[in-house]
Amino acid sequence: FFSKLSTTIIPFVKISLSNRGSLGKRQNYSHSYKYIPEQYLRSRTDSWQSSLNFTHTLANNFFYEVKASYFNQGYYSGIDKDTSEYLTSTEEQYFENIGNGHEFYSLSDHPQLLDSRTATMDLKTDAVWQLGSLNEIKVGVSYKKHWLKLYDIYDPKRNFPYIDNYNTEPFEGAAYVQDKIELAYLVINLGLRFDYINSNIVFRDDPLDPNSMVEVKTRSQFSPRIGIAHPISDRTKLHFSYGHFFQNPDFQYLFENNLYDLNVREPLFGQPNLDAQRTISYEVGLSHQFSDNIAMNLTAYYRDITGLIGTRYYAPFVEGRYTGYTLYVNEDYANIKGFEITVDVRPNKYFSGGLTYTYSVAKGSASSETEQYPGTDESTQLYYLDFDRPHVFNASGTYTIPKDEGPEVFGSTIFDDMDFSLIFKASSGAPYTPSGRDIGFVDKNSLREPSLYNFDLMIGKEIEFTENLRLRLFAEILNLTDHRNILYVYGDTGDPDYTTVGGYSTEYMQDPSNYGPPRSVRIGFTFRFN
Repeated sequence: FFSKLSTTIIPFVKISLSNRGSLGKRQNYSHSYKYIPEQYLRSRTDSWQSSLNFTHTLANNFFYEVKASYFNQGYYSGIDKDTSEYLTSTEEQYFENIGNGHEFYSLSDHPQLLDSRTATMDLKTDAVWQLGSLNEIKVGVSYKKHWLKLYDIYDPKRNFPYIDNYNTEPFEGAAYVQDKIELAYLVINLGLRFDYINSNIVFRDDPLDPNSMVEVKTRSQFSPRIGIAHPISDRTKLHFSYGHFFQNPDFQYLFENNLYDLNVREPLFGQPNLDAQRTISYEVGLSHQFSDNIAMNLTAYYRDITGLIGTRYYAPFVEGRYTGYTLYVNEDYANIKGFEITVDVRPNKYFSGGLTYTYSVAKGSASSETEQYPGTDESTQLYYLDFDRPHVFNASGTYTIPKDEGPEVFGSTIFDDMDFSLIFKASSGAPYTPSGRDIGFVDKNSLREPSLYNFDLMIGKEIEFTENLRLRLFAEILNLTDHRNILYVYGDTGDPDYTTVGGYSTEYMQDPSNYGPPRSVRIGFTFRFN
């Protein structure tokens, strides 16, 4: 059991203003905010968790395990007073009796209050039965119950403030059975999983019709899975897997704007009847051990993902309906394919390291749930998703000098107990869509930003004072070469520092956040007690 509570107070900033009067006399004004604790924006988080595990062995070849857990977390952001006492978003409260005649104090309220509480109870039981020398059977069931509370209000003194408020208790269930068959030159894993979700709520079938209340439909799926491993030799293994997977949507997409507030621009409603995201995955791979310290893995994969959450716009003035709105729906699609090569150098006395190269292509109809909101355009073509990076390469190496070894300086091995690590990362740039006047029709994400790379150097030195006390000094040089990685480019020029759109100043266009962090050096130490 543990608990945690943190509080953040965000004060307003003092602003000094100067103005030259009509007679040329300089007049100074000071605009500051008196410290009134209940008026400051506060954010608080708290969470606690408890768990219980029980394992019982009934026989040498059979045991079962029961796990129970409960997790509770809350978040608050507001100014700790009733919304009836809020000032409007355009109102300020002045304190003219405070100050020396040239200063005045004013106060305004943060326009949003958010209070949420989430609790989850999770019960799970698993059993393992070794049936003879060939079969290992696993079965399990799980049940998960959620308690969700949200109160979110924006500008409470407005005539029609936006309020997102719900209190619901969805639940999930799952069961599986798996048989691991171990033959002389073949290992087969056969499995079947059942997933179930119930949003446990009554909602409007038509968001605009209060009389269209219906009960949510349950969602479920049987997911077959198979895995095969074939040891070609004592150092080489071939494996293959195929499976169906079921992923429940985040609850925010089920219950957003549960009060069906239409007094907002471009209203967007959650959909409790959302289906789960469903994935079919194929994978084939080869593993080979070159020596006792060096091993390689090669894996090729393909994933077909349906039922991704997107948005659909329902235009006004259709079939007697005079209000347009947007609804979350399961209509987006994506597929990801590629291969990955990994080489691991296991640690020996002096050296350890490894490298990974991945080639992948991620295409789909949308890169995020709200990509097409607000708007009426529905994607009819697959394009490179925002996070697609075809080439990704990572390499790392660590050289360690053991105790009492290394070059001697004045008869002393001052470099012993030191380690030097070099990490290299490189990848293709992210895709972007060209834009600009008179550019005509272009494919979405048809161009790509420049590639990225980064070197990090880390050096450490341990000093032993006693058997139970050790000091470690370290230095980290991040982005060793001070390379300017481009993270964002303007669509009309493909340049991170210049755009022809908007008439912005040079200072505005040369935004430092368009680049990755420059070289930085961190130096520190740690103590270790045995």
